[in-house]
Amino acid sequence: MKVFFNNSCKICRAEINIYKKENIENLNWIDITKNKNAELETKKTDKELLRRLHVEKDGQIYVGIEGFLLIWKNIPEDNNVPADLVLGQNNFIDNQPNRGKQQAAVNTLHWCYGVFYYQGKLFVADTGNRRVLIWHQFPTENGQPADMVLGQPNMTFRNENGGGSPTAFSMRWCHDITLWEENLVVTDAGNNRVMIWEGIPTENNTPCSAVLGQKTFDFVEMNQGVYFPTASSLSMPYGVDVVDDWLIVADTANSRLLGWEKPESILTLQGKDADANAGQFDFVSKGENRDFGIPKRDSLNWCYGIKFCGNTAIISDSGNNRILLWRLNHED
Repeated sequence: MKVFFNNSCKICRAEINIYKKENIENLNWIDITKNKNAELETKKTDKELLRRLHVEKDGQIYVGIEGFLLIWKNIPEDNNVPADLVLGQNNFIDNQPNRGKQQAAVNTLHWCYGVFYYQGKLFVADTGNRRVLIWHQFPTENGQPADMVLGQPNMTFRNENGGGSPTAFSMRWCHDITLWEENLVVTDAGNNRVMIWEGIPTENNTPCSAVLGQKTFDFVEMNQGVYFPTASSLSMPYGVDVVDDWLIVADTANSRLLGWEKPESILTLQGKDADANAGQFDFVSKGENRDFGIPKRDSLNWCYGIKFCGNTAIISDSGNNRILLWRLNHED
C-alpha cells in the first residue's frame, strides 16, 4: 500500500510523522512534492495531490478520508501503547502543575481538561490556569509552547477571571471546547456560562462575542442567582458539542442537556433561552434523575461530558456511574 502525502506542508508532515512512528507494515510513504512519478502513478494533477492525501491499494486510488481509513485500519491496536509526545512538561516523567512554579508559562499546564482539534489547530482547556491555549500548528516537540492564550491578559497570569471581575475576556474553570460552524465555543463552568466567539480568535485575550447562561458578561451566579433554573440559565456547565445546526450543553449541576439551534447571527445569542431540553420534564426543574429517584433511560445525574457520533449523543452520566448513548430527535 502506498501513501502519497505532501511533505512540504508542515501540518501534513507532522501528522504523517505520527503515523510513521507506528511502524505500520507494508506501507510505502511517498512525498509528492515535485514528484512527476506520483502524478503518473495516481493519474492525478500536482494540485490534486497537494490538496488531499491519496492512498494506492491493489491498483485503486483512495482519496481523503477513505485513504486515512485504510491507514487507520493498519495501525497496531495493542494495549498499553506509550504516548508519542507530551505537552505541559519537558518529558514523560515530570508532573508538577506549571512545572513546579507559581506562575503559568507559555509551555505549562495545570489541571488541563478539554481538548479540541480543527484544521491543524490544537485547543486545550488549561482549567487550573483559567485559560485556553491554542497551538496554530499541530505540536511536534515535547513541551512545545502554545501560540496564543484566551482568558488571561498574558501567558503568565492564572488568577480566576484574570484577577478581577468577570468580563467577556475572562474565565473561571473552563472545561470543554468545540466549534459551532466556524465559531469557537468554551464552557466556562466556574462562571456558569458558555462563551462564544464570532469566528476563531487570532489575537491573545480576545473577548467572546456572547455568552449563554447569563444575561450579561459581568453576572456569573448559578442559575442567574436563583435556586431553580430557567430556559436561559446554567449551573456549572462542563460539556459541549455540536450536532447539525445545534449546540448541545451538558448543564451539569442541573442534571440536564440544553440545546440551542444556530441563529443567523451569533450576537443574538446573548442570554438566549434554550430551544430544547433533555433529562428534565421542563426548563424549571433540576432534580437528579428528575425527581431524586432511581435512574431511568431518560434521566441524568450530574452529566459531565457529551460528544456526538452522527446523531447519537454519548453522555458521561457521572452521578449514575454510567455512559448513555442517546439518539436525539431534535426535530420534535
